[in-house]
Amino acid sequence: MSLKISKRTAIGLALSMMACSPALAGELKAVERDADTHLVTLSSLRDLGICLLQIKQQSANIYLEATRKKVPLSANPTVDTPRDLTTRKLDEQANYLPTRPDWLLFYIATMEPIIHLFQEDIKVCDHDTARLNIPEPQKDRSDKLFERYKTGVDELNTHLDRINKLVETSDNNLELARQATAMYKIAEDLEKVRLEFFELVKNLKKDLKKDQAS
Repeated sequence: MSLKISKRTAIGLALSMMACSPALAGELKAVERDADTHLVTLSSLRDLGICLLQIKQQSANIYLEATRKKVPLSANPTVDTPRDLTTRKLDEQANYLPTRPDWLLFYIATMEPIIHLFQEDIKVCDHDTARLNIPEPQKDRSDKLFERYKTGVDELNTHLDRINKLVETSDNNLELARQATAMYKIAEDLEKVRLEFFELVKNLKKDLKKDQAS
């Protein structure tokens, strides 16, 4: 997919991320198109953020499942959702409760289709002959962001595969927590990429309005 800014200046942005929201898959419409051009929208970049929130939430759920302990009589009923995952808080000597495969599979199954859509959209962009047509210095910036995105998606898939293999193993708490933490951190990095793309597209749209007004 690419972004056509004006008839005088071809500004494209190959961005597989924008089409990966499961809730909106197939609903992204081209506002402006020709034979090989679709418009990248700020709304679709927002929707990517929703996908990444899902990845972070399910990663946190797996972490919480892996670090459950028996509740003592002195405990209060509050359940805290971690704002940030870290392996530093893991206790090698802790008596964590056995993980529940059904819950783990539920969390995995929520993330699998999202990551699969990420991968499929990247394939489309990689085979798009009109993938990028952006003037410098924006082109160099967008190329680097896209490569960071591809790498992050590959890493997400690798860690999810590892989590899937751990589901039926015994004493899997610590490794599950580590893999979930890794996925959470990758999703945070991808969010940074999304924010940079958002600003890039936003600025290109501003250039379009100026060009149209001139």
